[in-house]
Amino acid sequence: MLIVGIGGLALFIAAIAVVVSGLGLAGRYAAVEPPPNLDQLGTPQIIGGLALVLLSVGLIAGAGALLTGVRGSRTAVAGLSALTAILAAVGFAMTFGQTRRDIVLLSALGVTALVFAGSAAVLARLRR
Repeated sequence: MLIVGIGGLALFIAAIAVVVSGLGLAGRYAAVEPPPNLDQLGTPQIIGGLALVLLSVGLIAGAGALLTGVRGSRTAVAGLSALTAILAAVGFAMTFGQTRRDIVLLSALGVTALVFAGSAAVLARLRR
């Protein structure tokens, strides 16, 4: 499934952006008085971004293994695709529940959930 590799690459790029944003959080407060816990504010963003980097690397490697025919890669990629779909659906639900909704983010999370759920379903079906 080439779409898993392309989605994994897009997720990798977004994850790097999340990590860099977390690392550069202190620079946003250069002109104003920073909050007292400034050193801790970017930590969850950095940890989440690194977790997304690991997930995206797994998706990319799994897609490569699937395309080259590595034994057992189909099950692993189906599991990673299902995990990605579940995480995107949870993110969609959390974003949808906010009072100020970001339509672009909602659209991206919804499409990601659908695409990876479809990929997981296609990969999980039995071969004939």
